[in-house]
Amino acid sequence: MAREYLDAVTTLMVVLNPDATVRFVNRRVCKELGVTEADLLGRDWLDVSVPTFAREAVRECFAGMVASDAPDCAIEETTLLAGNGELRVLSWACAPVRNDAGQLVGVVCTGEDVTERRRFDRAAALVAALRECSNQQTISEFLVETLDRTGELLSSPIGFYHFVDPDERTVHLQALSTATVEKFCTSCVTESSGLHYDMDSAGIWADCVRERRPVVHNDYTSVPNRRGLPSGHVEFTRELCVPIFRHGRIVAVLGVGNRPREYTDADVAIATYIAEATWEITQRKMAEEALREAECFSREVLDSLLAQVAVLDEEGRILGANRAWLELPDNRQPGDEILSVGANYLDACDRSSHPEMAAVATAIRDVTRNAGSRLEVEYSLPTDNDVRSFHTIVSRFVGPGPVRVVVTHRDTTKAQSTERTLIERSRLLEEAQRVARMGWYSYDLQTDYWSCSQVLEEVFGLTDGHPRTLIGWAEVVHPEDREAMVAYVRDEVVGAKRQFDREYRIQRVSDGAVRWVRGYGELDLDEQGNPLRLVGIIQDITERHRSEEAIRQSEQRYRALIEQSPVAIFVSRDECVDFANAACLQLFGVASPEQLVGTPLVELFVPEHRRAIGQRIRRLHTRLTATSLVEQQILRLDGSRRFVDVSAAPFFEGDETMLHVVLVDADQRKQAELAIRQHQERLSELASELMRTGERERRRLAVELHDSVGQTLAASKMCARSIWDQVRDDVSRGELDRLVSLIDQSLNHVRSLTAQLSPPALYELGLCPALEWLAEDVRRLYGLACYLDLRQAPDDVPDALAPVLFRAARELLSNVHRHSGASAARLTLALSSHDAILRVEDKGVGFTPEGYGAGLAGERFGLLSVGEDVRHAGGDLTIRSGPGDGTTVEVRLPLESGR
Repeated sequence: MAREYLDAVTTLMVVLNPDATVRFVNRRVCKELGVTEADLLGRDWLDVSVPTFAREAVRECFAGMVASDAPDCAIEETTLLAGNGELRVLSWACAPVRNDAGQLVGVVCTGEDVTERRRFDRAAALVAALRECSNQQTISEFLVETLDRTGELLSSPIGFYHFVDPDERTVHLQALSTATVEKFCTSCVTESSGLHYDMDSAGIWADCVRERRPVVHNDYTSVPNRRGLPSGHVEFTRELCVPIFRHGRIVAVLGVGNRPREYTDADVAIATYIAEATWEITQRKMAEEALREAECFSREVLDSLLAQVAVLDEEGRILGANRAWLELPDNRQPGDEILSVGANYLDACDRSSHPEMAAVATAIRDVTRNAGSRLEVEYSLPTDNDVRSFHTIVSRFVGPGPVRVVVTHRDTTKAQSTERTLIERSRLLEEAQRVARMGWYSYDLQTDYWSCSQVLEEVFGLTDGHPRTLIGWAEVVHPEDREAMVAYVRDEVVGAKRQFDREYRIQRVSDGAVRWVRGYGELDLDEQGNPLRLVGIIQDITERHRSEEAIRQSEQRYRALIEQSPVAIFVSRDECVDFANAACLQLFGVASPEQLVGTPLVELFVPEHRRAIGQRIRRLHTRLTATSLVEQQILRLDGSRRFVDVSAAPFFEGDETMLHVVLVDADQRKQAELAIRQHQERLSELASELMRTGERERRRLAVELHDSVGQTLAASKMCARSIWDQVRDDVSRGELDRLVSLIDQSLNHVRSLTAQLSPPALYELGLCPALEWLAEDVRRLYGLACYLDLRQAPDDVPDALAPVLFRAARELLSNVHRHSGASAARLTLALSSHDAILRVEDKGVGFTPEGYGAGLAGERFGLLSVGEDVRHAGGDLTIRSGPGDGTTVEVRLPLESGR
């Protein structure tokens, strides 16, 4: 029976052994902690129920109680850990139980769960803190602060606050908690204020508005009518939403979500309490901001006015003024006084030397006496440079309190000037319309009446009695176009509510002349969308139409010329073939234009050229300049290739850039060029062979002269000497001596010819020794000092090139002796890359190289022969000279050509 009593009480009761193991727990303990009796009996109470952060302190307290002789301990609050992981706050009282011997046999603990009470205490403190800090915050900051603190209290990272429209059909997002924006809802960062939802499309979070009560969803994913979440939105696990009521309607919604554990009725009560309390603060702040905005708006409106506005008391003193009154120079009128706040405007008017100001003072006094009056005064005042016009309105401020007069003072000089300007501009506009032959019209569909400008009357040639109705307009339209234009206005413009935009012919009423016009107009609609009025312009475009017709005819002639041109021509649009003439079709080997039209330009050419052609096309579109003639290869339909000369030029068709491309068949020219190049190569080969043949012939002649003629002369000399020894006659011996001398001269001449035709040193020793012999021979024959530089000379000069280089050196040194007037020359033989280089330099009188080939028989024949010899060997001859600057001649022969 005692067990039933203990289980029935609402107090939590736990009986512990001295070692803190559980001996007994009543049913209330199991219910509050969410555990079974079996989970607790025999286990250490402190390990099971006290959270880790408080366990040590509670254990020390329990040990102290067990060790003392105190009959019981004071009531203390302790944090316990429920079975679901929730922390609960309990107020405990513990009493030790001792046996007759005074030994401790157990501890009886009774407690009360004060968790919700403490949470409500924290909620009250939270509201008090929010009320305190709201004075320094905007509404948005205050709502975010409310959500952040409510989320901390209810362990909810997500928080949102919505305002509800009076019809409860639309909700407006006002604020999100800081954690929601920073950690969860990426899609809401830029939309955290002002986002609105219609109740028909809002999700289940708006059920609290639909059902007009707090709503809790502790398993959000299992709710059957949820609509899903947008991309980037936080994933909901559970939520709590409470509506805020005022005067029977819902004005706002506060919601929190994603608490680690389920929301309870106590959470609903706390959220409702915070929402109700903070709404009062929100309303107050909204009223304060509205008042500040209204005051700021009034001040900004007054300060934004160009007119000068001041408020006077009944004595005429200025109580307040807008910025224009205080800052503009006109506040010195009247009497050249600065009329700031505190000055008496009536006294200033009375003191003014301008009689016009007396009328202003009279108006102020009349309005002061008569509350319903309002007076306007216009006047002009002379200034140093001109006369300025003013418009003053004096009215009484209607309201409680003393009399207040509002004076609005406006300088109308500029306005009047503007009015004159507008009149002048209107005149200029009318003149411009007359020049452009363009006038306006307005057609009232309700009354079937249209009016127009004077210019349009002249365009139509209207007479005074011509009806200004739809039928009257139709009578102006050309008879052939009349029926179609009336149907157009009736069905398409008025019926389909479209713009009037049409070119048509008219027949002038006054003279019957046919003219082309362009009409443009727009409809004015009423609130129900019914047409009221057609307003627009009509321009005489006869001359333009004639010009366009002439252009069309010119284009037709141009197209005919292009079609009949024997040269291949095509036009491109968007970098594709848009048109091709017959010659172009023939060039590409296609039978019809459809086979070319639409083909990308780059695909007309061989693949290896397409990248460069694409770049050239883009440059044409960018620079808008024509290209010079370029040789390319096209790809014909049958796959064959053909050389063409291409030229292209951009042109405009409307706003679009087009290309005009001309292709000239260059295949025959390329074949002729190839034949010429092959002929030149053959000639070069023949020249090389001729040079080698000449060299062989010179060697043969040299050998023949040396072996035959030279030996014969030597034998003749020996015979002459033998005869001289046998003859004793002095006369005969003298004749023999002359004969021997002639034979010696002949031998020397033969040796010289032999050396010139084929120097023995060149073929027996090589090019460098031959050049050394040549330098010594020049020094011996001509007295010309020749300095050799053979440090970079090639080791192996081909046999075919060595004679060419030697003959060039001999001829060039001979030219130095004959023409330069120099006493010395430098001869250099070097190797550069794959070339053999021979250079002869002197410091003589020099000459102009451009004229050295003027005549083959002249003094430059040597240079010409050297040049021809070098070119036949595949080399180059370079001459650098000038009058008084000496001369340098360089011979460059490719080593490979002599192999």
